[in-house]
Amino acid sequence: MDGLGGHLQDSWQGFLQALANSGQRPALTGTDRVTLTFADLLGRRDAWRYALDGAGITTSHRVATLLPDSASTASALLSMIDAVSLMPLNPAGSTVSLARLLADAGVDAVVCAAELLPQWQDALDALEDIAVFVVAGGDQTIQLQGAAAPPTRIDRTPGLVLQTSGSTGTPKRVPLTPDQLVLSAAYIARHLELTGDDRVVHALPMFHIGAIVDLLIAPLLTGGSAIIAGDQTPERIRDAILDQGATWLQLVPTSLRRLVETTDPAEARAITERLRLIRMVSADLPDHLLQQTRAMLPDSVILQMYGMTETTGQITSQPPDPGAQLTGSVGRAAGPEIALIDGQGALVATGREGEVCVRGPTVMAGYEGADETPRYGTWFRTGDLGRLDAEGNLFLTGRLKEQINRGGEKISPLVIERATRALPGVVEAVAYPVPHPTLGEQPQLAIIGDGTLREADVLDTLRPQLAPHEMPRHIRFLTELPRLPSGKTDRRALAAQAPDADQVDPVPESEMGRIVSRLWQDALKCRAPHAGSDFFEDGGDSLSATEFVIRLSDALSDTLPPNILFNAPRFGQLVAVLEQRQDGEVAANPAEPPFLRYVRDRMAGWRGEPAGPRGLIIARNTFRDGPPVFFCSNGLLLPDRFETKIFTDHPLYLLRSLHGMEKTWRRHLDALADIYADEIRTLVTPGEPFFLGGFCAGAIVMSAVADRLAAIGLAPQHFIAVDSMLTQPTVYPVFYVWSDDPRFSAAAIFEDPRRGFGWLHPQGADYVHCPTRHIELLAGPDTTRPVCKALMPVLAGDPAPLNAHPEELMMADRRARHSAKIRVSAPLVLPRSSAKDVTVTVTNTSGQVWPETATSGLYMSLGYEGLRGTPFLPRRSVLALAQPLAPGQSVSARFQVTWPDADHSRPLFMCLAMMDDGFGAFHESGRGLARRLVFRGRG
Repeated sequence: MDGLGGHLQDSWQGFLQALANSGQRPALTGTDRVTLTFADLLGRRDAWRYALDGAGITTSHRVATLLPDSASTASALLSMIDAVSLMPLNPAGSTVSLARLLADAGVDAVVCAAELLPQWQDALDALEDIAVFVVAGGDQTIQLQGAAAPPTRIDRTPGLVLQTSGSTGTPKRVPLTPDQLVLSAAYIARHLELTGDDRVVHALPMFHIGAIVDLLIAPLLTGGSAIIAGDQTPERIRDAILDQGATWLQLVPTSLRRLVETTDPAEARAITERLRLIRMVSADLPDHLLQQTRAMLPDSVILQMYGMTETTGQITSQPPDPGAQLTGSVGRAAGPEIALIDGQGALVATGREGEVCVRGPTVMAGYEGADETPRYGTWFRTGDLGRLDAEGNLFLTGRLKEQINRGGEKISPLVIERATRALPGVVEAVAYPVPHPTLGEQPQLAIIGDGTLREADVLDTLRPQLAPHEMPRHIRFLTELPRLPSGKTDRRALAAQAPDADQVDPVPESEMGRIVSRLWQDALKCRAPHAGSDFFEDGGDSLSATEFVIRLSDALSDTLPPNILFNAPRFGQLVAVLEQRQDGEVAANPAEPPFLRYVRDRMAGWRGEPAGPRGLIIARNTFRDGPPVFFCSNGLLLPDRFETKIFTDHPLYLLRSLHGMEKTWRRHLDALADIYADEIRTLVTPGEPFFLGGFCAGAIVMSAVADRLAAIGLAPQHFIAVDSMLTQPTVYPVFYVWSDDPRFSAAAIFEDPRRGFGWLHPQGADYVHCPTRHIELLAGPDTTRPVCKALMPVLAGDPAPLNAHPEELMMADRRARHSAKIRVSAPLVLPRSSAKDVTVTVTNTSGQVWPETATSGLYMSLGYEGLRGTPFLPRRSVLALAQPLAPGQSVSARFQVTWPDADHSRPLFMCLAMMDDGFGAFHESGRGLARRLVFRGRG
């Protein structure tokens, strides 16, 4: 490893010098056991240069190759990388699309091996304006048989052009320079601690980035060698290790599994004595396979890496020291720089999920022929999702384009696959999307098993481990999975395969079966279900599922658990579960109190998935990266507005208040708050930031919940109260959104609500006032814009501002001065347009001096109430104290009024009240209110 960091070892010229320095050492051993030395490689390089020149091929030409996986091909690729724009193709690929592929890539010439010519002859003969050459000769002479290449149409620079795997879409072309190839190889060699004594088993196809960088340039750079196995069959791999002395190995998990399953104990002992290192690539390594391999090869280090064609291979890698490896991690940065970035282009906090983004000298400049390359500034977006811990270990959690979109909920197939692979008897598992009539997509699962697995058992085992929306509806048991040439599972091909036909079992002949069948058909508007019918595959979603369970509960006079349909989605299952409950084999849940049933009934049809032990919370967009928001309201109108306009980066959990149940709903408040606090406690972890909030009565419920959570150390990062006024001090910061409605808004009652914040919210508080009606909050841009602007810093975690009006008086002292006598002279009839005079006098009847308004915040306000005492319009100040008012002293004011609302014809109470700004009205704790009945006049 001496000098790996030097200039020569991270450039193409340095690589060539390394080859020259190794001389007669063995470099490549082919399947025919013939070994090429480093000197042989340089000799073949000269032969290829001579042949290319004779064919009229220059450094500006793009040359595609159709060559077998052999030592000769390896030497050919190494010879041409800095001589042409080289594009290796899959020799087992489709002949039908060859002409289009070459035309799209602007290929000038094709070099085909003589032994592959029969299968490609027709496709090559059909090419126009592209030269075709057949490779002949060997050893130190290379012949390219064919007509001379035409002049190039585009001026290019030498390098490698590879296609991506196309696992999530159309393959893209990735151009890489020779220097990038060597630099990435140097990263790998350094990380794996390769030396001249190491020999690698080369079992990757030659058109793969790992075949060129990982298994050719990296070992040769350090004076080591590669054994070309030709393929990843267990026989070839064992031969390379046991008979040819390989010291390290690079495989995909499928090939490793086959090796483990077919190697006997004696061979395993011999392999573990010789094999220093096993490097896993291209796919997630199941934990059970890792444990099996470690048990069979205890002396061999097994490590996982993560890389892409676009990054010239390696991005991260686990360390060669097993003691430093973390289960589930693909290691730390071992090449380009890494960052996790959210959908808005912002870096995410440690431990939070984000898109893996990279930058550095080994990252491609951009996709060739594409309109754009996905980037956040200088960062290339990989499309992979993951989390970084505090030490920089990367944990991959899925891929953006592979996510399954089930009714807006994004599901990572990796979550389902990892849970499935942990089950006994599962060999391989792949999750993929299938179409759904109302949800768009939902997850399906394919398994290669040992023959002992039953679908029902697998689903029952997965159910406690997966969220309801993550549960696959069916399992397909296969003997083989479709794969891409790189060895990755071809999910698109799997989804396109016709599923096994469902066995149509008869409908259970029972009274329970008939009841369930009737309600099933009513809910889904479908034909009569059979035993294997799945509620969600018949068109159901969370809305229809909730309604169905409610109707079923009514029909059976049994309070069914809200998740019963998610646990038993098939008709036959559900009927059996319900009959067991009826027979007493499964104890029914104790009847829930009426207020909980009221909540469930009113939440029927709320979009989202039930969350929490009782399913009383509806979860939306849980894939999002921001801290979760728990929001309680009386309906969906405002939460829907908040979701689309403000909580766009946050998982949203919805709860329902008891408003509308009965006038005395507050008597159930403590019981509901206890239940909600227990539910939320299961959904957040200590130390995790989260937000609580609510609208109107929902804010009252959630303030009680917040107090309970704070008492056990789970205080919210911020409390968001929408058109509600908290009346007790809080141990968490609060942000208010207030309308113009004095029934709910302190901004409609006080001149400056902040005066009371120092007492109510010692951790800080702020508010935004929207001049609109209660129900119209966020209904239009005039209210949406200011609320969004004010809440953005709150949701970003900025601390709440502390009280701008420090108040030294304790509440007891304040209330001691809350006594006043008000005399008012007002007309009985108020005209609709012209003004009438009102005279008012206020007398200080307390035992304390009232300072002037600017100091004390004491003033008189004018407002109106309905006949039932409901506040009608925002209050306004009509009398301020210009100087202190001693006990017994009076002050008067005269002002003009008109009828407050031309559209309102019923009588109103004119209310004149002494106010302690930001704290309350005098009459709430003493005297200080005058009410006069007034009528609307004609003029």
